Amino acid sequence: MAERELSEEKGSGVAVRCRGVSLKKAFNDDGAAALSLWTQKASERLQMAKNWSAMGKTRNRRPYIEESTVIKVLYTNMASSVESWLVKAEGVLDASARKIVGLDVEYDKSRDSYFRKKKAVVIQVCYGKDVLVYYIYHADEECPKLRDFLWGWRYIFAGFCIVEDKNVLGRAGLPVHNLKDIQQIWRDPEKSWKRTQGLKDVAAAIIDPYYEQMKDGFGNTEHNMWANAPPLPEKHLEYAARNAYATYEVYRRLDVYERGFFPFTNILRRSVAGIGEEIIS
Repeated sequence: MAERELSEEKGSGVAVRCRGVSLKKAFNDDGAAALSLWTQKASERLQMAKNWSAMGKTRNRRPYIEESTVIKVLYTNMASSVESWLVKAEGVLDASARKIVGLDVEYDKSRDSYFRKKKAVVIQVCYGKDVLVYYIYHADEECPKLRDFLWGWRYIFAGFCIVEDKNVLGRAGLPVHNLKDIQQIWRDPEKSWKRTQGLKDVAAAIIDPYYEQMKDGFGNTEHNMWANAPPLPEKHLEYAARNAYATYEVYRRLDVYERGFFPFTNILRRSVAGIGEEIIS
């Protein structure tokens, strides 16, 4: 499988409608795919806002409307293309104050025994709105650059439910040191009744409510198809890219929120000062 196989429809737009989310795909000359994601019912929510405005209710109540998010995706099994993408990523990350990278792994779930360990099929890496979907299961050769990129403490890698991902990557000779598990960092307080929250729960609370449906229509049957012969099905490519971006964006926003809070000592000092002012008055 070469990159050109992805660009068979180069120069034309292909609209793909999924449950809850719409995607529009257009291919660039270099074989990279630009995925434009937007909420399926944005127009309905906009109409709702207009209705509320006509009723004079926008002052106290306003719907959340998120504009479309464009993600540039490179889908390849070629080590040379992965290396070029990572070199560009390093340039951007090294110049950035917050060196955050979204990381996800899809693996062959048919291998799940002591003698048949799970193997990495697709590795997704995301920074900003650039996503790499590396079909490592059918790679043309090893990519030492990927090992160097994941090694060490230069970057913060954000994942979700990372235990199995670390094991699978380790068996592939790609150990990751500075990998943070969002599932162990933050939970949606509105779903405290849910013992185990998934990426869709957290992304829906942090990014947009429509991420609640990001995994709809993708069940065990689809998960068992990751190791099938290439090319990667359209549905799987979209799933992989969306997961990587959601993981990155959730962690990035949580990082911003955490750094934006006042230190506890300052809050305590202000509270005490406020009490003092009330007593004096």
